Amino acid sequence: MSWPESYAVVWRKGQGPVVPGRLQLGKCGVQLRGGLRSSPQEYDLRYADISAVRLSRSSEERVHGRPSLLLELVSLDCFFVAAVGSVGVVAELADLIAVARTLA
Repeated sequence: MSWPESYAVVWRKGQGPVVPGRLQLGKCGVQLRGGLRSSPQEYDLRYADISAVRLSRSSEERVHGRPSLLLELVSLDCFFVAAVGSVGVVAELADLIAVARTLA
């Protein structure tokens, strides 16, 4: 499976602040990179640690009003990810991550 370089996204961990950045899919997991230069944030989410992937459309699960992708981890942490600029990217990411989890 070949991966796109990366996706422009905004995300939040649980009810935390919204972080602008990039999401990259890799052979072993999802990488989230972003934040401000003064406070960068990085998360490496291994496919094996992702217990659920679903599209979130309820208002409390949206990120800046955008439909989001919910990544729930076995640790019960949740990441809500919304695409910047492209319609349909969230659904594409959900499909790609679901496939990658079965291959990992």
